[in-house]
Amino acid sequence: MGDDTVEVLNAATGELLWEYAVSSTVYAPPTVAGGVIYVGTTDGYLYAFSAGPYGDNRTAYKVGQVGSNPPGFTVYRKVVGAAKLPGEEQCFADTGKCARGAFLTFWRDKGGQDRFGPAVTDELNEAGRTVQYFRNAVLEQADKPDGSGTEVRMGKLDFRLFYYHPHDDNFDPAKQEQGATYVPETHHNLAEPFLAYWHAHGEVAGLGYPVSEPFDEYSAVDGQTRRVQYFERARLEINKADNGTETVSIGALGLQKYKMRYGKLT
Repeated sequence: MGDDTVEVLNAATGELLWEYAVSSTVYAPPTVAGGVIYVGTTDGYLYAFSAGPYGDNRTAYKVGQVGSNPPGFTVYRKVVGAAKLPGEEQCFADTGKCARGAFLTFWRDKGGQDRFGPAVTDELNEAGRTVQYFRNAVLEQADKPDGSGTEVRMGKLDFRLFYYHPHDDNFDPAKQEQGATYVPETHHNLAEPFLAYWHAHGEVAGLGYPVSEPFDEYSAVDGQTRRVQYFERARLEINKADNGTETVSIGALGLQKYKMRYGKLT
C-alpha cells in the first residue's frame, strides 16, 4: 500500500499485478472480507475492490458497487497512453521524446538535464495518473491535498524495483555507523561522498530519504560495477575516471523502472 495508491501483489512472488491511485492519503491497512478489499482514505471515502484480475473495462466506479472496475485502473505491464499535456514543448534528439506543459516546467525548475536526463517516453496513464518517464526519474501529475487542482511531483522509485528479489540485506534497517549521518526516518546511514551530493541536490525534497546502505552493484545497462546508494527518488552512483577521480551522479533509475515494469522501450 503506497501513501495514495492501492497495489495488489502476487502473494507467491511479490510481483505487482495492478494498482489504483486514490484521491488522498490511505490512513490504515486495508481490510479484506468476502473477496473484497476495503480501503479508507483521509477524504472520507471508502474504496472497495474485488481482488481481480480486472479486464479493460473503464466504467465509472462508485462506493457500494463492489466488484466494478474503478476509473483509471491500469494493468501492470500494459502501456496505456495519456493525453499530451498542454503548453510549451521541448524535444530531446537522443530519445525522440518530448516534455510538455507542467512536466516541462517542473523539469526545468528542479534541475533539468543534470537531474532528470531526457524524456524516454510520452505521457502515460498509470493508476489513473498522468506520468512521464525520464532517464533518471518519473514525473507524475497528482491531485493537490486540498482538492484545488493538480500538481507535478517526482514519483518514488525505490521499492518498486525490487519486487523480483525476495530479500536484500542492503535494504534492511541498519545501525548507526561511526562518521556517518544516521537517518532515523528510514534507519539508514549517509556518508561521503553521497552525503555532500544529497545536501547539494535538495536533500529529502530532491532525492528523498536513503532506503539502502551503500553497496556495489552490477549494471546490466553498461556492464559496470559501481558503488551505489538508493534513495526514495534516485539512485546515486560513484563513477571513476581513468585517472582515478571519483564523481557522484544520478543513475538511470527512471529508465530502469520503465524496463522492469513494461519491458523494452517502444
